[in-house]
Amino acid sequence: MKPLRILLADDSKAVGNLIAEQLRSNGHQVDWVQNGEAAIAAFQENPPELVLMDIEMPGIGGLEAIRRIRRIPSPVRVPIIIITAHTDEENLLSSFMAGADDFLAKPIQPLLLDVRIQAMTRIVSTQRSNAAMVDSVVDGVIRIDRVGRITAFNKAAEGIFGYAAGEVLDQNVKMLMPSPYREEHDNYIGNYVATGQRKVIGSRREVLGQRKNGQTFPMSLSVSEVEAPDEHFFVGIVRDLSVENELRSRLRESRNFLAEIIENIPAATYVKNREGEYLLVNRQHEVVTGLARDKVLGRTDAEIFPPEAAVAYRQVDLDVMTRNRTIEAEE
Repeated sequence: MKPLRILLADDSKAVGNLIAEQLRSNGHQVDWVQNGEAAIAAFQENPPELVLMDIEMPGIGGLEAIRRIRRIPSPVRVPIIIITAHTDEENLLSSFMAGADDFLAKPIQPLLLDVRIQAMTRIVSTQRSNAAMVDSVVDGVIRIDRVGRITAFNKAAEGIFGYAAGEVLDQNVKMLMPSPYREEHDNYIGNYVATGQRKVIGSRREVLGQRKNGQTFPMSLSVSEVEAPDEHFFVGIVRDLSVENELRSRLRESRNFLAEIIENIPAATYVKNREGEYLLVNRQHEVVTGLARDKVLGRTDAEIFPPEAAVAYRQVDLDVMTRNRTIEAEE
């Protein structure tokens, strides 16, 4: 398995050296600090993949350091193993309530340390795979908690909104919305949590988003609610519709322009699909055939003309498709 980036916090030089040396010999990268304040600062500056935290240290102790680390926004839960000489129920319970995930009893036994690290490596490996999968999605993926704070923001979302993940984590998701939606969003979440009445959740709709530079843009948004055993959150899937809508607009303009040209051609002119259904006819076609457009559009020659004429017209269509050229016929 890939080596881990490990933050080690222990004020004992003897214990710290022992653990750091063993971890490094197994290929792991170790950042060793000797108090709680330094551990918090190191976690904020360069979040590790695993924390080994001594409980008894000068200044901010290990438990308070864990509590503060757990309040630091992070797209994944970083496993924390406490190092302690006190393995009674009360101390272990306090450690887990603070946010620890496992413990190592002093004096540290190299085999047990290696076993614990291997177990946590599997957890981290799963998180890496999940994060890589989410980051590979072409749509923006945004996870928020039940009060609207952003807890995950994938690479596509960074590209869509112009923010780095670190700039939005733990911020209210309404920062990604223009007015008046920004001002209304907190009330919507509050009403949903209180009543369960859905407006956006479970459906896909087109809404306006706002980039970091203040530019607004159309986006497709679908929101799902996730109830995990230990947390409850929402996942939004975002797709920037700016280019798509622009292309649709240009296509409509092209179609309208083409329809206008066809309408003004002095000869009877029509457009059919490969099944022979009329998609468009001009006014001269109405004059020549004596048939109103609503009697022609969506129908085939067999539904409009006598059998002999219908067969002839269909053969003309097949000749056009086969030879890939236009045939002019005199009425």
